[in-house]
Amino acid sequence: CKWTLIDDYLILRLQKERDIVRVPIVIHSGYRCQMHNKTIGGKPGSYHLIGKAADLHVKGLNVKSMLDLFEGFDGLGQYQGRHFIHCDIRGYRCRFKM
Repeated sequence: CKWTLIDDYLILRLQKERDIVRVPIVIHSGYRCQMHNKTIGGKPGSYHLIGKAADLHVKGLNVKSMLDLFEGFDGLGQYQGRHFIHCDIRGYRCRFKM
């Protein structure tokens, strides 16, 4: 991607959670351009395309603990067999497994 788009509110929400756990939040994927999203098999219309989503993990927390920590996010999902979660600020509540 030649440029990055990240929603300010997403950054504020992630920082709020980081302040709670007091350890780094490792972001695996944030903003994605259309080409990158397609290359990695991302969904068309993904909130990553508009800078409103992050796939992440928190060192020392298991998936359930991460899901509990980020419960206040609009979109929240877990990837089967992976040790990171998806969270986004889509504007309505949605929980899912991928």
